[in-house]
Amino acid sequence: MQSWNLNARHENERKGPHQLFSTPGLRVDVIDLARDEEIGDSWYGDRVLVQVLDGSVRITSGEYTTTCDDGTLVALDPGEAHSVRGLEQSRLLLTFMPRPRGHSPGGA
Repeated sequence: MQSWNLNARHENERKGPHQLFSTPGLRVDVIDLARDEEIGDSWYGDRVLVQVLDGSVRITSGEYTTTCDDGTLVALDPGEAHSVRGLEQSRLLLTFMPRPRGHSPGGA
């Protein structure tokens, strides 16, 4: 068994993703976003779950935009163009489920 304290801050205040766990079919990262910082299509081909642990973000996928506060979970399908912008200092848990080899973006 492995466990993580998702509220613990990184000692070096690193803002970029911090990988918690990884297997061939699953990766889990935590990331701290500053106000107005944006992340996006670097995970275009993966199915991604975005969970807001703390703060508030705006998630845009195609023409759809939503504001997400603490406790919100959003599922993004493979191939969905998207961006996540911090509306304030925020912490996210990102769960990546890479598509199987040989599948094109947008496929289920």
